[in-house]
Amino acid sequence: MWKALGWGLGIAIVASGAALAQQNAPAPRLPLVKAMPAVPQQLDYLAKYEGEASAHIVAEQASTLLVYDASKLKGGGCQQTPNLQSDLRGNLAESWRVDTAGKFVEFKLRPGAKSPYGNELSADDVKWSLERAAKLSGAARFFLYTSSDFRQENMVEVVDPRTVRVHFNSPTIYDLGVFTHLQFQIVDSKTVLKNATADDPAGSGWLAKNTADYGPWQILPTNFVPGVRATFTPNENYWNKAGRGNASTLVALSVPEPATRSQLLRSGEADFAALLPFQEYANLMNDRNVRVTNCDGNIRDTILLNYQDEKLANPLVRQAISLAIDREAIVKGVFRGFGDPATTSIHKAFGTEGLNHYAKMDVAKAKALLAQAGYPNGFTVKFTVSPSRPGAHAEQEAIFVADSLKQIGVVFEIEMITSGTAFAERFQKGTYQAMLYTEQPAFGDPFYSLTILNHSASFQNSFKYKNEKYDALVNEGRALALGDTRRRREILVEISNLMAENPAQIYLVDTSIPLAMSPKLEGWEYQALIHANMAAYQLRKTR
Repeated sequence: MWKALGWGLGIAIVASGAALAQQNAPAPRLPLVKAMPAVPQQLDYLAKYEGEASAHIVAEQASTLLVYDASKLKGGGCQQTPNLQSDLRGNLAESWRVDTAGKFVEFKLRPGAKSPYGNELSADDVKWSLERAAKLSGAARFFLYTSSDFRQENMVEVVDPRTVRVHFNSPTIYDLGVFTHLQFQIVDSKTVLKNATADDPAGSGWLAKNTADYGPWQILPTNFVPGVRATFTPNENYWNKAGRGNASTLVALSVPEPATRSQLLRSGEADFAALLPFQEYANLMNDRNVRVTNCDGNIRDTILLNYQDEKLANPLVRQAISLAIDREAIVKGVFRGFGDPATTSIHKAFGTEGLNHYAKMDVAKAKALLAQAGYPNGFTVKFTVSPSRPGAHAEQEAIFVADSLKQIGVVFEIEMITSGTAFAERFQKGTYQAMLYTEQPAFGDPFYSLTILNHSASFQNSFKYKNEKYDALVNEGRALALGDTRRRREILVEISNLMAENPAQIYLVDTSIPLAMSPKLEGWEYQALIHANMAAYQLRKTR
């Protein structure tokens, strides 16, 4: 099948890596193949983030200061959301502490951690990497300055070659979780700066085709075909070789058609297939050559309505659209049991009591609200959709939405964008009327979920929702200790009432996260940030 599909070059690279590994290692070392909807056009995700295509690559770098300690969690983190402050373990940081006066987080770096280029991890690398992230990435700035409250000036202090402090203005519950996030990979600054230029001091041109971090793998230009394939080879200097598993190489392969991804998995030619239609996950559960694991998640499929469009900015119109949608039909017909109707502003996984379940189907009320808003005969909206996000089920879900809205005279004309990069650009620039999207919080906390898209200061608020009361409530909630459950619940209830009258988004489905992989894989864990993905670097593959 590989040769017929034109992927012979990729397999040749994998096979040669496997042969070399088997010569030098007593245990079998086998290639791992991940079939993805898309591979990015370049590798510097800070300079240009290409949505899920970038996330699937960055997840394998595993070069953050901290990671979640999934070994403590139910199902390896699959059935339990980690505590943002306690369910952590050191990665490049050997130890850490939060200043008792609430002024900084201090990290002691792991000795002996080296990049593929032989340079040992230093405090200067951490400072340069974090400052580079803040300079280049709106997402990084959001994590540091909006969801958390780190200092924008003189944020990172080098105490000694193995100690750094990251200073904040005031503490939040996200101040440790930030350093598990994919945006904050620590890179080998010596190597990057050696390849930087006066016109490109951040080294983005070189990092577009190379990786240089302290994780288990590296990608070289000869092993990267933009948009087609990225082949990871081992970092022979990796500090945790025992934790890397037995893979000789890891191939992230662009396979746009979900049916082809599924078939590659069934045949054993791929070890993991990402972002399949839910019907296909249901079918694969009966295939003895595949293992499907259904993980909990805080992800929600949603409709973004652009507030720069006068009619869509009207709260009565948004209420009407929400009330016209048959979420039960979407869950049954599209999600095949891998989700629940999103009836309130907070994902059901958070278990918040007393919320206003306002998002229930009521066509008569929807028609009345639309007439009250001045649109008794409805209107037409272009509905931008892509299989890159929320996934392969996007078109089917969009059709269900459009069929529901016909009942109130609102015509959603589906505009399909197959390119994940093009879709991400449309989202970031806000060049859409309505868009099918997913709310994918980086942290398992309801206040973070409420911040990531809807807060007026969020870098992802490309639909330009702005509500001062909403912002104030979310800001207060983010500053509360996790133990202040009473006040946290009160705020969440108040927000759910506010959203009933003035919905920021049209939430559709609270989804779960199915993962489809080969039963030959062992030792995986779910790191919570890697939605519909798995970090393959620690896996062992049996013959």
